[in-house]
Amino acid sequence: MAKTKIDWCDYTWNPVWGCLNNCSFCYARKIAKRFAENMTIKEFDYLEKSFARPKYFHINSIILYDKYDFYNSLDKFLPTFIVSNFEKNFPKKPSRIFVNSMSEIYFWEKEWMELVLEKIKKYPQHIFMFLTKFPQVYKKYNFPKNCWLGITITNMNINCNADNGLLDFGEIKNNVKFISFEPLLDFNFFDFISCCMIIKPDWIIIGAQTNPYKPPKREWVEKIIETAKKQNIPIFLKDNLYRAYPDLPVLKEFPEIKINN
Repeated sequence: MAKTKIDWCDYTWNPVWGCLNNCSFCYARKIAKRFAENMTIKEFDYLEKSFARPKYFHINSIILYDKYDFYNSLDKFLPTFIVSNFEKNFPKKPSRIFVNSMSEIYFWEKEWMELVLEKIKKYPQHIFMFLTKFPQVYKKYNFPKNCWLGITITNMNINCNADNGLLDFGEIKNNVKFISFEPLLDFNFFDFISCCMIIKPDWIIIGAQTNPYKPPKREWVEKIIETAKKQNIPIFLKDNLYRAYPDLPVLKEFPEIKINN
């Protein structure tokens, strides 16, 4: 569990690292490559001290808890379950916790997600936030109501289509649904309206690409804000947007929590 600079959540929790998308702008891949050795040392030290290896040996068919294979998996950013991260304690104070800032849940093993959701059920005071480019994955599991389910849209033409699971995502009733436009590399107003009609999001986040820095066009941001306001959708503009457009309105809104099953 780590305090985070991501301004729409309080903590990040990454029981899994890795993704198979290979996006050119991925910050997480760079972090994994940089810290693969340190994480390997940390993981195996934890396993040895806590006697956790037998308990979790069966859940990771990729690395089988060999040091070299574990390091190699992190270095190549392959989906990898990290026991020492999974077993971290949560804060006592109710918090917003982003579960997968270092992975794409679409590529998780089913058993990993089941372990994560079982742990989440024990902490109803917290909000657990997920993001994916493949929202059809949300139909595979029974997410507790304190899970907020998000879709990352970077390219309207690629992400906003029924084949990508948007229709299924729109059918979710019991969880807060949100769209994260970060980084927004392409925008089409009519595709955006279509997305909103299908998904009916409870929240929208807009941010800039961070490394290298590349903000979305101002008119795209303004059009999203205008449309969201008309539909009473709360908007959260990330701090990195104001670096390019310091006179944008300060919008740090959050959705109401859904409490009914």
